[in-house]
Amino acid sequence: MKAENFGPVMRIMKARDNAEAVRLQLPFWTQDASEAHRIGRELETGTLFMNRCDYLDP
Repeated sequence: MKAENFGPVMRIMKARDNAEAVRLQLPFWTQDASEAHRIGRELETGTLFMNRCDYLDP
């Protein structure tokens, strides 16, 4: 998780729970839209996508 990579690479790291995912600012996947909104409010981000990590919105 600490090495610099070039090219189409997706790093995957399992968090112990939602609190750790928020603390580490990890992407997350859920089927519960309410949970995604709740967790999203805790993240330090300008844009939040549910169940996506490969999309940029200029």
